[in-house]
Amino acid sequence: MSMYHRNRKLLLTGAAASTDNNLTREEELQTLLRMCSPEELSRFIVDYSKVQPDIQNRLRDFMLPSVDDKEYPDYFEGIEQLFTEEMKALDYFDLKDPGRLTFLMEELGRLIWKAERYTERMQFKEAVDISLAVMEHIGISIDEIHDHDGELIFVCNEAESVVEKVIRSDIPSTLLQYIVNRLKVFQEEDIFEVYGLADIDFLLMLAEIKTADTDKALQLLSSAIKEESNPSRCTEMVKVMLQILQNEGRTDEYRKTVAKYQFLPDIMKIRYEWLEEKGDWEGILKMLDEVMRVAERDQRLGHVIDIKEDKLRVYQRMNASDKIIELSTDLFFS
Repeated sequence: MSMYHRNRKLLLTGAAASTDNNLTREEELQTLLRMCSPEELSRFIVDYSKVQPDIQNRLRDFMLPSVDDKEYPDYFEGIEQLFTEEMKALDYFDLKDPGRLTFLMEELGRLIWKAERYTERMQFKEAVDISLAVMEHIGISIDEIHDHDGELIFVCNEAESVVEKVIRSDIPSTLLQYIVNRLKVFQEEDIFEVYGLADIDFLLMLAEIKTADTDKALQLLSSAIKEESNPSRCTEMVKVMLQILQNEGRTDEYRKTVAKYQFLPDIMKIRYEWLEEKGDWEGILKMLDEVMRVAERDQRLGHVIDIKEDKLRVYQRMNASDKIIELSTDLFFS
């Protein structure tokens, strides 16, 4: 009986080899690919690119086709199908299982990665096609998916960041208008604000600034900053304002704006560097004290400690031993 099994195995092996000899090159390649794990295939491509550098360019063009290419995919339809298939695969109870989101999140992460690479290559239309489609379909589906860990929210925030980068870039007016039209549709849905998926109003304001004259743009930013409660978003808007003033050569207004918003850590660094260049340590200490009073008033204790550390570094530059000991003790107990 054992001899029968051995002969059978030999016959099968011989048959497979004979069949392989009759395969076309494409069929043989398909067979080889079925044998590869993703890790093995990745390792092969990396190793092969060392002797054939052009494969990297060809792979990049294949993965990131231009909107004018015949093979350019319909990203909106593809993402819509991705969500549709995922929703069909999940019943009501499975929707509450975070493990069921793994495939969806991997695919969305891959798409966002592509959008970011498109942006780096200044293929802005392609980046927008992916990002807006991801944002739209997350907005449509988020009520139906129990996003336990906020993974969909995180992906939508990443897509929003890509759109923001595109808006800030030098893009044709037709593309900017296309983005605005899509965003206005999103603006009509409360879902983006309710779940924190994206700040559509902020994106639209950035787009409006691109088409407004300088004074109008500065006015829009100033009004938005007054109403903004998020320090991070406020900082971004001040940076946009400073960039506009710098581009226009309005140096005095630039410096006044920095002084006005120096309570924001990133803006304070700008003024800190100016004063440091002049060796104006007393001016730096005065500024830090002003900023610290605001931070203490707003109970931003982490920022208060950061400012004290900045003051300690200044005292060290000044060789003020008594102040160094006093503030070091304070920081130790803090």
